[in-house]
Amino acid sequence: MVDHVQLAQQLFKEQKYSAAAEQLKLAYETQPNPLFLFNAGQAYRKAMWPLESKQMYERFVEAAPDHPLVPEAKGYIQTLTSLIEERQAKQKVELTLIEKQGELQEQVRKREEAQRALERAKNPPIYRKPWFWAVTGGAVAAVGVTLIVSLAVSARFRTDGPIISVSY
Repeated sequence: MVDHVQLAQQLFKEQKYSAAAEQLKLAYETQPNPLFLFNAGQAYRKAMWPLESKQMYERFVEAAPDHPLVPEAKGYIQTLTSLIEERQAKQKVELTLIEKQGELQEQVRKREEAQRALERAKNPPIYRKPWFWAVTGGAVAAVGVTLIVSLAVSARFRTDGPIISVSY
């Protein structure tokens, strides 16, 4: 059989407080000594687990209301209650800040999108500018005129017969 108390003492010395508290809880199950609950509360408190620590102190006060350590345990309960409430308030504030940050990011994204739309309206692509179409139309007209002139000139000098080579 494992001696949970000795193992808890060893773990506490090694500063493995949460594991020591678990061993003390197991020790209390096998041998219901209220001092194990108090010590489990101490170990959880050192491990910075305020909820578990408070629960152990409350169980201790309930199990041994006349024990000389009850006033100390009640003091810890009050301190831990304040700490837990403070942490919950801090978490609530952090969640609110995260929500506000998300809203701000969405507003920034919309503002940047509107800015890009304004820039596009101010500087349309080249194919949407009138001068582009004027130049393109002029170029097409010039090519057309050149083509027509070259066809007309080549039709004028066309012969129907074979090419005769004359030599002197």
